[in-house]
Amino acid sequence: MKLGIGNIYPKRCRLLLPIEICKVRFQDKYANCNFQDKYANCNFQDKYANCNFQDKYANCNFQDKYANCNFQDKYANCNFQDKYANCNFQDKYANCNFQDKYANCNFQDKYAICNF
Repeated sequence: MKLGIGNIYPKRCRLLLPIEICKVRFQDKYANCNFQDKYANCNFQDKYANCNFQDKYANCNFQDKYANCNFQDKYANCNFQDKYANCNFQDKYANCNFQDKYANCNFQDKYAICNF
């Protein structure tokens, strides 16, 4: 299936770029939510922080903007392919390695103390 931002596969997923971001099903859980269904209590395909994931994220178009930034270009005033929350998206996310950590969790393993 596609979320409009890259092919999503179970058991080893890729979202944009060559970023492997899953060990478990990408559409299974993310922050105690079904990734296809919920993210931060929002439908991931439909909402993320009360925004449509394919359309909006934090009132931004996910493919276009994220936190007033272009998702493919910026995220939290950072280039999404380059930075995320002042971190390199491929390298860091919230001062964590995006391929390694996310919010002090292994992004390939955990996200907010959840197995991604």
